[in-house]
Amino acid sequence: MAVRRSFVIYLGQVLITVLILLRGVSGDCTNCKPGQCDSSQTCGECEDGWYGNPCFKRCGSQCPTIQTSTGIFSKVCDKDTGKCTGGCRNDVYGEYCDKQCSSHCLQLTGRICDLVSGKCLHSCTQGYYGEDCTSACSKGCYPILVRGAGFVNKCSPQTGICESDKDCKPGWCGTKCDLSCGTNCKTTHSEFFGKM
Repeated sequence: MAVRRSFVIYLGQVLITVLILLRGVSGDCTNCKPGQCDSSQTCGECEDGWYGNPCFKRCGSQCPTIQTSTGIFSKVCDKDTGKCTGGCRNDVYGEYCDKQCSSHCLQLTGRICDLVSGKCLHSCTQGYYGEDCTSACSKGCYPILVRGAGFVNKCSPQTGICESDKDCKPGWCGTKCDLSCGTNCKTTHSEFFGKM
C-alpha cells in the first residue's frame, strides 16, 4: 500500500511538471505575448498595455494609446518600468504622464508644457507669471479686462513686474507692486525705483 501511494504522488508530481512545461511552451502566461513564456513562467514580452514580470501591471491611464496589429487599442509603456513611451497627452507631463500642466499655461496648439519639467512652452495666461505660470501677478498691479476671465492683474509673464502706464495701485510699491506701503501711500514703483 505504501508503494502504491508513493507511485501516485510521484505520478501527480510528474503530471504537474508536464502541465507547467506545456503551459510555458504554449505561451499561456497571463498578459504575456503568445510564445513568450518559458518553463519557469518568466515572460519574455508582455502584451501591449501591460508591464512587469509577470505581466500583472497595467500601463498608466495617461500613457498614449495605440492601435495594435490585431486592431485593439492599448496603452503604451516600458515593459519593465511602466514609464510611458511615445509621449503624453498635450496637457500632462512626467515619466508616467501623471502630472498635470498648469492650467495657466497659454494654450495655443499642441503641447502646452515641457514633457519632462512641466514648464509652460508658450507663455502664461493673463494674471500669471513664472516658468510654470503658477505665480499670480500682485494685487498691487492694475487690472485689465480679459474676455472670459473678467478683470485680472497685469504683469510680465516672465518676471512678474507690473505692466501698466499707471505703475502700482495706491497703497502698493516695489518692482512687482507686491509691497504694501499703507493706505495713504501714493508712491509708485517708478518714483521709488526709477523707470524700468
